[in-house]
Amino acid sequence: MTTTRPNRATGGDGVSVDLPPLRNGVDYLRRVVTELDPGEGQEVGPLNLKHAVLHLHAATEVLLKYRLQLEHWTLVLERVDRKHGGRRVTPAMFRNGQFKSCGLEEARLRLDQVARVQLSDETKSIDALIDMRNAVQHYGLTAEGRAEKTTAEVLHLLISFLHAEVLNHPKVQPEEREQVEEDLRYVGSSLRRIDRYVAYRLKQLEPALAPHPDQRLTCPYCRTESLLAMPDLVACLFCPESSMDIYWTAAAYASDVLRLDWRSQPTSGPFSQPAQPPVDDCPVCGKTALVRGALTHSSPTTPCDFCFNCGQALSGPAAI
Repeated sequence: MTTTRPNRATGGDGVSVDLPPLRNGVDYLRRVVTELDPGEGQEVGPLNLKHAVLHLHAATEVLLKYRLQLEHWTLVLERVDRKHGGRRVTPAMFRNGQFKSCGLEEARLRLDQVARVQLSDETKSIDALIDMRNAVQHYGLTAEGRAEKTTAEVLHLLISFLHAEVLNHPKVQPEEREQVEEDLRYVGSSLRRIDRYVAYRLKQLEPALAPHPDQRLTCPYCRTESLLAMPDLVACLFCPESSMDIYWTAAAYASDVLRLDWRSQPTSGPFSQPAQPPVDDCPVCGKTALVRGALTHSSPTTPCDFCFNCGQALSGPAAI
């Protein structure tokens, strides 16, 4: 049972605090990855894990209840009859935080049975997170390895949940969606540096990646071998984006992964570009999407000419 505080307050010095639930929950996620990615040369210690667990539990509770609120604000209340302190909770009281909210387990149940939102099979990791949060609060954290694994699992669950069930909801305003997507890009960039999370996600993605060894390359954005260049579609299964621009992904792969120099070209006029990416026109499809010297999962040491639009190597062992 959770007593909910107002999401807006003014301190004695006149500083206004205004964090709507969605932004508030994602802010907790930012704090989680800050604890797990403290900076170059710094190790993640027990205190980092402690605060990561506490922030992640808060993020989980806030974001799941926010999805309930999108369905109807009364679903967040502890009592379905809207009674609180002998009074019936009104929308104004709800906005001011004058109510008691349901617990995390009840929120999961209502999402499933009322909102018809089913979380993934990884919900068992939320149970483990609840147990760890209780252990941190009352006894201190001892199982560091388990904490890292559970944190990685719940982070993935929440990010997937936001993209699948929250950000595309019609009640989410475009401005707020854009801000949250920007925050999630920050979270994603930090996650790629967290070894436990990366190992967990790659193991989870392997069944989807394994059938496509000839189209699987290193993603220039997350630097994991999770990029699939299929015919007319380029997507990284590790990155949050479901699809990518074919030309610019090919250019980023050539310059950032293969470290190929951009090509100089004559320029004229104030808006001309002084150089172009090391990407050529494909002789098969005609698109500017051919990268020379690419390395696929099936041929990690044998360079080939690879077209990101065709999704095929034009030279080397995997050539069509």
